[in-house]
Amino acid sequence: MKKLSFNQNILTAGVVLALGIGGSTLVDAATSGSVSPSGGVQISNTATATYSVDGVAQPEVKSNAVVVNVSEVASFSLVATNQDGTPNDDRNEKLPMVGPNGSVTFTNKLTNSGNLADTYTITLANAVGDNFDYNNITDATITATIKNADGTTVGQPQTLKSGGTITLQPGQYAELSYTLQGDGNGVGGQQANATITATSQYIGKQDSSKATLTNTDNAIIRTPVFSIVKTASLTQIDLNKTTEYTYTIKVKNDDKAGYAIDADNVLIVDNVPAGLSIDTGSIKVSTDKGSAASTATTASTANKLVVNNQNIKVGETVTITFTVKITDKAALAKAGSATNHADVYDNYGPNPVDPNNPGNPDIHDSTNPNTPSKTNTPSGDNPKSNDPNNPGTGGDVPSTVNFNNRGLTLTPNNAAEIAPNGSTTYTHTLTNTGNKTESGLTFTIKDTAGDNIDVSSVTYTAPDGTKTTLTPTNGVYTIPGNLDAGQAQAGKIEVTVKSNNATLNTSDAATITVTPAAGTNGDAPAAVIATDTTTIKGMTLVKKQAKDEACDGTADSAFSDAVINDAKPGQCIVYRIEATNTFSNKPLTNVVIKDAANQWNTKADYVVNSIKDSANGATTAPGDAAVSSNLNIAAGQTGWLQFAVKIKTTK
Repeated sequence: MKKLSFNQNILTAGVVLALGIGGSTLVDAATSGSVSPSGGVQISNTATATYSVDGVAQPEVKSNAVVVNVSEVASFSLVATNQDGTPNDDRNEKLPMVGPNGSVTFTNKLTNSGNLADTYTITLANAVGDNFDYNNITDATITATIKNADGTTVGQPQTLKSGGTITLQPGQYAELSYTLQGDGNGVGGQQANATITATSQYIGKQDSSKATLTNTDNAIIRTPVFSIVKTASLTQIDLNKTTEYTYTIKVKNDDKAGYAIDADNVLIVDNVPAGLSIDTGSIKVSTDKGSAASTATTASTANKLVVNNQNIKVGETVTITFTVKITDKAALAKAGSATNHADVYDNYGPNPVDPNNPGNPDIHDSTNPNTPSKTNTPSGDNPKSNDPNNPGTGGDVPSTVNFNNRGLTLTPNNAAEIAPNGSTTYTHTLTNTGNKTESGLTFTIKDTAGDNIDVSSVTYTAPDGTKTTLTPTNGVYTIPGNLDAGQAQAGKIEVTVKSNNATLNTSDAATITVTPAAGTNGDAPAAVIATDTTTIKGMTLVKKQAKDEACDGTADSAFSDAVINDAKPGQCIVYRIEATNTFSNKPLTNVVIKDAANQWNTKADYVVNSIKDSANGATTAPGDAAVSSNLNIAAGQTGWLQFAVKIKTTK
């Protein structure tokens, strides 16, 4: 609360003007911003009279002076009046705003405690340094209900915007009320401040630095804070023995978040994975803090649990149990494990979420970290995370069930480019994706396309780092040791291949097939396959030519490798030898292009200074040969050597 008051001992906060008539003078008033009487000015009056004695006029008679001292006092206060536990101060503290786009109504009391009428300018503004703003701060309607000192209302309430004015008579006060809306950028527990400022026009004319009072209006975003924990009665399931198990979902409106509020009409959904079917008759809902357990479960199907219209008080936990039956062993065996998630939807207002089409509700929380959700809490949509403002608050935990399932993966399919005399090593990761140890693993390598490469070596690196060079028996390689389930590092098969002087741009494919042992129950998974594709790349060299009839150093046409049939003695021929890098990912280095002069020097003469190359390097003019500088040619690019000769006119 901020108030301008009169202190008999310390002159503070106010303005007094004394106005004089007649022979009086105007004395400047104090303008400290609170009640402060001045030295005063006077209304001073004297009277005169004339009279006669025996018909003779007598001197004018002047009366004594009578004096009136007049004082005008300007004083006002601005008090925050929302019920926040600390009344009559200058701050409305932590008023609840439901959701980041919610609204909150602030009230303040402006009192004219002086002895003259005054006009006040009311201004609203967003504060700085808080978490979010109010998006209607300049457009909010301020309702001012003016009352006399005895509490009787004066006229009808007035409305104004920020920057508007209110006039109060002495002793009157105005109850100011306005509603602000969050801009949507905050999250639960975050706060925003607005300021309301009242400026006295009367005091402002005397000393503007003392004419303003400011209160702070503070709101905190409040929202339900859901903690979702899903568990299963079994986490390791033998598909040969187990036919059903039970899921439990606990949804708590977490009271560890000090900003949590009750949730109404909550929708809870759980889509079970393929291979499982919900026994809808087994669904049970219970609460622990008195909210009625929802009976709105009829929308549930064999694949989808739906619990609708459930209220959850702050600190309350709703518990849902249901049984799932195993209906497709093959699907579950292929999956290896099942992590299905529970989703919680809610709206801040009275409208419930449509269970058939949740759409874009105010709150969507999930145990699935990949679900685009919005919880409007600092922990966001990240399951297992904690609210940094309230550690341990609002975390979500999914349930993972592992199925007894043998399985392998061999990755990746590789592709590489090598030179005609090159080699490369392909690495494949062999992973046991099941939950049983695999032993007796074997594999073959077969050339399935082309005959351009040969296998030069094969090694296997066990998960513990032991590396073994393998030799096939009748074309079959045996992997030593065991490959345990769930190891952080899988085994690695490395196959080194080399080109057998293959033709440029030809390809070859080799298939690696890993076959698991049959097993005691005949439950061996399918063999896994990876393919390595090798393409021969390198450099192509094309010599092209074009006429330069004027011998001016400029080719008369585009370069071509076609025969020139109409050349004449005395004309010039420009040669260009182009070296193209056919690799897609490797540069060619130290490329030197040579053109032997004895191919043409008996019939043509080198044109001096015509030699150049794509690097603008230090070329060598013929002599014996035209030679480029050392060229580096990027993947897919072409380097060249160019020079000109002049056809001899004499033999």
